[in-house]
Amino acid sequence: MLRTIAAIYSLITAFSAGVTQAQEITTGIVEFAVGGGYSHYDSKRDIDNTTTGNMSLGMNFSRSYAAIVNYTKSYSEQKYTANTEVKIRRYHIDGYRFFNEDKALRPFVVLGFGNTDLTEDRQEKFDETQINAGIGLHYRLNPNWAVRGDIRNFYSIDAETNDQTLMMSIVYRFADGEPGQ
Repeated sequence: MLRTIAAIYSLITAFSAGVTQAQEITTGIVEFAVGGGYSHYDSKRDIDNTTTGNMSLGMNFSRSYAAIVNYTKSYSEQKYTANTEVKIRRYHIDGYRFFNEDKALRPFVVLGFGNTDLTEDRQEKFDETQINAGIGLHYRLNPNWAVRGDIRNFYSIDAETNDQTLMMSIVYRFADGEPGQ
């Protein structure tokens, strides 16, 4: 747990270096998002691909950098075992780097790390440490609302698997939202 907290602090410190001293800090830097998507699981897992839900909470240090904590949950089944339900929960913290900061449509890259819990039929539980990387697009609708979509690869360090996720989210920024245009 201490290792995770230290890593989160390091990530936030690294991204906050991009914030200028002149930028006013308000609650508008905080965002909440909900969304859904589709997960494609590594063939080693023998799990059916499935839809997934997502919630996230993050901080935008500038128009270029953000750190966001994500939680996703989905239900699937084992491919070769009848009626064996698998619950998949994923927790991860991600660093975002946005480009075209002065535009409404911003491409981005994302890197992160976290944990995945797989529970089979409410009995056997597997915990895995994962790293992830991906690309996406963020579209600012107005100062408070945006739509964000990305595609990512999640590599499990423990199981040596690669899972891909396609995700779309509706983003809300608190207070006055994103300053500027």
